[in-house]
Amino acid sequence: MLRLIKTNIDKCYKIITVPKKDNRGYFLRSFCSDELKKLKFNIKQINISFNKDAGTLRGFHYQKLPSREDKIISCIKGEIFNVIYDLRSNSKTFKKLFTIKLKENDFNLMYIPAGCANCFVTLRNNTKIIYYMNDDYKPKKIMVLITIVKKLKLNGQSK
Repeated sequence: MLRLIKTNIDKCYKIITVPKKDNRGYFLRSFCSDELKKLKFNIKQINISFNKDAGTLRGFHYQKLPSREDKIISCIKGEIFNVIYDLRSNSKTFKKLFTIKLKENDFNLMYIPAGCANCFVTLRNNTKIIYYMNDDYKPKKIMVLITIVKKLKLNGQSK
């Protein structure tokens, strides 16, 4: 079962998952279109980011309009400190931040709506993040915010 929890950013949700555990291990549903129909999320890509060193910084990334890139992310190995920044000027939460630690055994995900930039810093070596994307990769639409990273004093290696 998947459950959406509101954050302080409009239309940005923490997704709570509950694994079914037994003596063999566990089974976890990380995406179900029926259970997440409120999001109207159609997967177009699934990407994995591997980060060998703790302290690696990735982001802030987002795509410029007219691209509509919503994403769902989860930490499948290791741990990250994740930051979401609302860049939607018409949003009631414009310029608000949401931060969360995601780690491999908490089984939680984050839904990040289009118009919000995302960034994370790895807190452990050999960290893996999985991204579910609802839009195709458009390299000419990718934007990176550097000034907010400096303002937040996030340490790491920008890639």
